This record gives sequence, structure tokens and C-alpha cells, in this order.
Amino acid sequence: MIKKNTYSYILIGFLLTHSLQAQLTVKKFEPSLLQNHDEVVESRFSTAEIPVFETNAPYSIFLQNGYASAIIRNPSSWRPDYDSMDVVDITLVYTRYPFDKNKWSIGYHYLLNERLMELFRLDSNLNDAHINYHIAYQTGCKNAKEAKNYKHGINITYKIFDPETIERKREQRKRLAAVGIPMQKAFRKDVEAFIKEQGGITDSTVYKIFDRHPEWRKSLVVMDWTSSMYQYGASCVLWHSLHYNQSGIRYFSFFNDGDNKPENLKKPGFAGGIYHEKADRLDDVIKLFRLVMKNGSGGDIPENDMEAMIKAIQYFPDFNELILIGDNSACIRDYIISDSIKVPIKIILCGTKNGINPMYLNLAAKTGGSIHTIEEDIYSMQNSGIGQETVHIGGIDFKKDAKGLYIRIDGKMAGECEQFYDYKPEVKVAEKEKEKEKKQKKLNWWQRLWGKK
Repeated sequence: MIKKNTYSYILIGFLLTHSLQAQLTVKKFEPSLLQNHDEVVESRFSTAEIPVFETNAPYSIFLQNGYASAIIRNPSSWRPDYDSMDVVDITLVYTRYPFDKNKWSIGYHYLLNERLMELFRLDSNLNDAHINYHIAYQTGCKNAKEAKNYKHGINITYKIFDPETIERKREQRKRLAAVGIPMQKAFRKDVEAFIKEQGGITDSTVYKIFDRHPEWRKSLVVMDWTSSMYQYGASCVLWHSLHYNQSGIRYFSFFNDGDNKPENLKKPGFAGGIYHEKADRLDDVIKLFRLVMKNGSGGDIPENDMEAMIKAIQYFPDFNELILIGDNSACIRDYIISDSIKVPIKIILCGTKNGINPMYLNLAAKTGGSIHTIEEDIYSMQNSGIGQETVHIGGIDFKKDAKGLYIRIDGKMAGECEQFYDYKPEVKVAEKEKEKEKKQKKLNWWQRLWGKK
């Protein structure tokens, strides 16, 4: 009985994984479009005429349909291992006889759509907008008898991944198998409800940046989770849930700048309010960010970005990309401890309508990192020239001051964050006096105890 249940769970996990992959794939052909059997489908193919089609690609499988037929005769030939391969091209092979398609014994567009539906019944993952689709018309035949002896079917060409990619794909498959579709839907619904509570997404910065960087793998995402940043952080979590099988995000860290701690007690590296969770624990992620919100919403303008990243690295040391989702309008209170970070920081800046905050530009230059806005990617020492005396970014000119820090030449944002480059909060005089008085009382008590006073 135990063995039977084990097999059942494995089968269910495989089916959920397969189904979820198909659900999150961007489809090339909508099911309703295929059922219409019209010429719109053909417009999504490139076409070519050749005398005879030869299957000479090193990595390819030919699925046989036969003349004027949509049935796949050798379905067992297609047994893909998507952990180790990726489909590149799909070519539907016809014989153009008679040359006028309107004179075919079976409707051309009907046959095309039926062949596609048979293919997608065999493997729904092949209905993918990233795959190149072609139609090859063989024109070498001279009569109907010759035409029937030509190849007719679907040729699938694929590429083999390198060992590192194969290992990553296998990791993704394990994650997918562990997360069922019901949980995915419930999680997504909860995130969308949270975003609605915060007034909805009014800025697609984070979503668009992750969309254009599929190469970010094994990422540790540290995000400002204070009140003005909820929609941006939630956008990241939503993007991860919608792209779960492709997402390179592995870890989340949220910070709320001290759990409502008074500002004068937020010493660099000791403000607190930092929380961590693995990105594949979807249900726990949403519980955690609501807890972070409950425990503190920020309150003052500067934030503890550096402390959050340092603690996140300590908690999740096995990462490839360190990504900070930062508030462009906020200063980094604990910039003074930035020397503790020895890896490049990819800074996703939110709220850059009036230009980039120089403090983040200096952080990117210092760590060899980069800045990413809704419009552009600014890479250190590459296309932007970060590190030079003057740089032009996002339509704004920056120059280095006497301390070697970038400032805006137009003078805007000048001085707003300058104090935080070497900020060391001092304990207020009143608190010092209280501590001194407390120590004196303790000393007086000991002196009285031993009869010395």
C-alpha cells in the first residue's frame, strides 16, 4: 500500500509539473485560433519551397503524418528531456502537389491546424512563442504518385544544454514538482489582493526589469519593505509567482528599517527589522511580508539598506546575484558600513521620475555593481562610464566632488543624503545623563552595602 501511494504521489507531481509548465508558457497559437481552421495560423509561420526535404540536422526528430493526414504515426519517437534540451525550430513539411493549394483533396488550412492540434496533444510544451515555426513546401514531385512517397510530417530541431544549465533545469523541475497548481493560484490571488489593498500597481519598474533579465540566476533579492515601497516589492513577488518555472530568484529578504525603533537608536548595522525566506516557499513568503509590514512601516526617510544586504548574505551565502530593490527617494542611513559588502550589487531603483539619487550611483560605483531603472540598465565601467570624473545617465550629468563622490551637476538633490555617507548617530545627551545617573546609583548602593558611605 505504501509503495502504491508513493508511485501515485510521484505521478501526481509529474503531472502537476508538466501542467504548470504548459500553463506558464507563452503560447504561439491559442486553442480557439486552431479550431477556426482559417488562414490566420499560416501567417505565424515562415515559408520556403524546396525540391525535397532532408532531415540532416544533428539534433532533430521527424514525426510522420503521411500524405494528407494529421495523425502522428510515430508518437513514441518524441520523448523530450527538457532538463537537458530546448526546442529551437518546428517545421511542418508538405508536398505542394497540386501546386495550387485550393485544389488539394483536403483543405490546406484545415490540415495545417489539425496537424498542430495533434502535435500539441502529444506535447503541449511545443506550443511556445519562443520556438521558430516554419512550413517547408516540397516541389520536386511531378505527379500524385511521387507526391505520396515524399516525407510528410513535423520536424522538431532542438539544442543540448551545457552541464551547468542542465543542473539548473533539474533544480527548477524539483521546485515545480514540490509546488502544486492550487498553491500557485492561491498564492497569486493573495499577492494580487495585497497589491489591491495598497492601491494597485501604478509603476511597472520592477516587473519590466525582471522581464528583461532572464539571465539573472540564483538571485538573492533584498527589498525595502516600508510603506512607500510595498507595490514595488509585491510586484517582484508577483512576477516570481507568474514565472515560477523560469524565475532565477532563489531567496527573499525584506527590511522595514527597524521594526518601528526610534530613529536615534538605529545605529549602522543594528537597526534590525530584517526578515528572510526561500523563494520556493510561496505560502511562507506571503505570510512573512505581511508580518514585516505589521512589525514596522519605516517611519523616517533614510533606510537600513546596507545592514539588510549584509544580513541577507550571511543568511543565504549560496547566491550568484545580489539584487537590491531600493527607494530612490530615500537615503541609505548605514552607507558607512558598505565596505562589508564584497560583491557587485544590482540596484533596481524605484521612483526615478526626477532622476537618479546620487547615493545609489555611488554605491554601484563602489561595489562594481549596476543600476536598473524602468528605461535602462546602467553597468559599472561599461556603457555608462561609472568610475570616470563625469558621467551622463538618464539625461542627467553627474560629476565627482572633492571626496570622490558623484553629485548632480544641476545641483538638485544636493545635500539631501550627504550627511549619511559617514553617519554615526550619537546617543542623545539626556540619555547619556540617565545612563550616568544609573551607574552612580548602582555605585552608591555598593558603597552603602560595604559601609563606605
